[in-house]
Amino acid sequence: LVKVGVNFATGVPCAVQKYIIKEIEEREEITHIPAVREGEAVGIGAGASMSGKKVVIYMQNSGFLNSIHDISSLLLTYAIPVIFLITWRGCPGDDAVHHKIDGRITLPVLSLLKIKHFIPSPTTIETSVITL
Repeated sequence: LVKVGVNFATGVPCAVQKYIIKEIEEREEITHIPAVREGEAVGIGAGASMSGKKVVIYMQNSGFLNSIHDISSLLLTYAIPVIFLITWRGCPGDDAVHHKIDGRITLPVLSLLKIKHFIPSPTTIETSVITL
């Protein structure tokens, strides 16, 4: 993220992303403003992006699905660029039954919204982020 110029981060804490969030907090070159709800993070990220910041918004996929209206009516309507870092709860292999439906619909919703996305792996993450 730093290599592609990210200098602003916001989002809703997620235990799966705790090490990434800790790294963001420790980076002097990244301004970090945690949010209470995902829609709030979208608003904060939109404002930062419109002021010239390169923004990452982190959240869990359930929060992404909760913030679809904020994303579609603000970020997508006005073509405000941000990078999302979304954990995929309910993905194949996740046995938490309460995440199954959200997990099943996350990728199709990203595609329907025409949000460019990828599933990172240790060998592809750097080149995937650089092409954003």
